[in-house]
Formats: sequence, C-alpha cells, structure tokens
Amino acid sequence: MSTAAQILGSSIGGSVELLTLSSVGALLVHIGVFQQAVTSALSRAVYLIFIPALVFGSILETTHSALKSVRETNGDPSALQEIWVPVVLALIIYVITAIIAFPVTRLIARSKQEAVKRAIFACLILGNANTMPLLVMQSLCDTFLPLQQGGQCYPKSMGYASLFLTVVNIVSWTALFQYLMYAPDSSLAASDEEHALLQPRPAPQHIRPLDHEDVDVSRPDPVKEAIMRALVSPPFIAVVSSMTCAIIPGLGDAFLHEQGLLRPFLLSINIVGGIVVPVSCMIVGSELYRSLASSSEDEELVKRRPQEQFGTQTFVVILFVRMVLLPLVAREIYRAFNFSERVHNHLLGIFGLVEFNVPTANNTVIMISIAAESLPRIGRQLRQDVSKAVFWQFLATPIFLTLNTAAALNLQFSTST
Repeated sequence: MSTAAQILGSSIGGSVELLTLSSVGALLVHIGVFQQAVTSALSRAVYLIFIPALVFGSILETTHSALKSVRETNGDPSALQEIWVPVVLALIIYVITAIIAFPVTRLIARSKQEAVKRAIFACLILGNANTMPLLVMQSLCDTFLPLQQGGQCYPKSMGYASLFLTVVNIVSWTALFQYLMYAPDSSLAASDEEHALLQPRPAPQHIRPLDHEDVDVSRPDPVKEAIMRALVSPPFIAVVSSMTCAIIPGLGDAFLHEQGLLRPFLLSINIVGGIVVPVSCMIVGSELYRSLASSSEDEELVKRRPQEQFGTQTFVVILFVRMVLLPLVAREIYRAFNFSERVHNHLLGIFGLVEFNVPTANNTVIMISIAAESLPRIGRQLRQDVSKAVFWQFLATPIFLTLNTAAALNLQFSTST
C-alpha cells in the first residue's frame, strides 16, 4: 500500500513541471525572444511534425502490446482495453461535462449575449487533453513506484493520450467549433436597437420575390468539411498508419524488437515526438502571457456592458467546475461502478481520472479567436475573457491538480499491496 507521502510527492510533480515550462514561455515573450511569428511557427511545427511523431510511436507500441496480449491470453477481450477504453472515455467525458456545463452556463449567464454563453460553455466542456495529462502521467511514471513495473508506463500513457486526443479533436473541431461559429451576432447596443424600433420606417417601394436561382446550393457543408479536415490531419494519419503497422504481421516487430530492422527509425521518431510536451507548455505560457498583456492594454480603451463579458463570478464558477466539481464527479462514478476492478490495467484507470482533473484547454482560445471574426464588436472581449479563464485556472493548478491527482492515486491504489 502506498503511503500518503508517496502519493502527494508524486502528485505535485506534474504541477511543478507545468508551471515551470509555462513560465519559461512567458519569460521568452517578455524578453522578446518568442515573438508572435515564432510561436505561430512553433505551433504549426508541433501540429504537423512533433505530435504525429509522438502519436505514431506511442500508438504503435500500445496497439502492438495489446494485440500481443490477446494472442498470449487466447483471445481475452480485456487485453484490448488499452485500445477501446481511451476512445470510449473521451466520449464519456464529453457527455458528462456537457450534462454539467449546459445548465451551469444557462444559470450563470442567463442575462448575457448568446455568443458569450457559448464561449462560457466551451470553457466548461473542453479540458486540456494534451499537455496537462502527459505532464502528469510523465511525473507519475517517473516517481510513483506502483506504476513503474515493466518500464512501459509512459509509452503506454502516450498511447492512451493519443487515442483520447484523436477523439477529442474530432468532436471539438466539428460539433463544439460549429456551435461557437454559429452564435447569433447580438452585439448591437440595446439602446440603439430600441431607438431604431421607435423610428418611423419608410414604406417599402417593392417586394422582390425570392429568386431560387440566386441561392448558392453548391456551398459545402461546414460540418462535413471539418470532419474531412480532421480525417486528413497529420495526427489522424499517424494514428491510422501506426495501427496498420502494428496489425500487419512482422511489421510491428520490425519497429519494436531490439534487433528489428526499423528500430533505429522508431527511436528517431520518438526523439522528435518527445519534445511535444515541453514545447507545447512553453507555447501555452507565451500565448497566455501575450493575451493577458494585450487585455491589460485594451482594458482602458474598450468598455463593455456586463452582458458582453464574463465577469468575476463566471471566472470563479469555471474554475470551480473544472478543478473541483468534475474531478469529484469522476471519482464518485469510478467508485460507484467499481472501475478499479473492471479496468484491469491500473495505469489506464489513473489516466482516465487524470483526464477529468485538467483545466480549460488552451485550444478554446484558438476556437474563440476564429469564431470572433464574425463578432466584430465583442470578439476581442471574448478572446480576452477566455484567456483570463485559462490563466486563472493555471494559477490554481498547483493546488487543485496536485490534490486531485493524489485523490485519484489513493482511490486506485488504496487497496493495493
């Protein structure tokens, strides 16, 4: 049985690493090294090269290991949990967070504009599924002895995260992104609207019937376009190619066997993918610092009505839901359904609990920035508010992420020997 000191010591590592790397990114912006063009180029490199490299190596090892276990156990389906559980977990987390986030949003934002409500909903429902869980799992794999058996802790964690993140990205950039994009533009001041309604209107000169020939029926479906972009994205291609290599007899061994012909190639790919976490953390820190600096500069120039901005109460509620309520709900569900016995892999159970323990994803800022182009009056305000919501959660991370991770470890290993 793991002691409380061991659990707490292992839990705090991920929080410290996150803040350290994010602070480095902020410092690089402050001293003028990380210009906007630099971080944009790094973000593109992470998406096109580094993440696919990380995904390929980790999923190849995870899938190959799962298939090998199936063969060794004569077709035991529980061996495939490492493949399908992260996928199902991503969908479950989306459903649970949506069930909680929607009524909370309507309660705290009932008097706000629809675009603001949807931005708040995005902050509540979309968690950091990339950088944060990988940092936490890396720290646990390095320091928590019960997870170090076999030496496959972190590679398997990356495999789980890759599968999980693939589903999260597809859902986020299709359903959630479209929900944000099509928020009605209700940004006109109420007084202007009332004034316009009270003015006499000229009688219409003529009424032109609808000309069906003017309708652009060839306009592509934006949801279909988003799905197609996700299916041809480099990370998704890496998922498919790595699973294919693991399934083809002999090809997976060529990558993974110590004397395999393609082993040096895989080791090189793993080195490239290994920089995803530190680079992503520095990018997050730099973007948050830049957004907050821009927010403070514009605050005196741009004054908004309460219904056009989040407000202090909203920031507090978002932090509470993401860092307190959701982890608590996850642990209670885990305990009620006895998942510690149903999920045969302790590492997989811990990964699932960690995914509930994360703050709002920095991708939310990117989505809002794109969606705000159709909201010229309040778009900048929305981006600033989302950046603030992420920033305050990052400040609270050392306390809440550490305590939630410790609670997850205690729940999973309290009866372990």
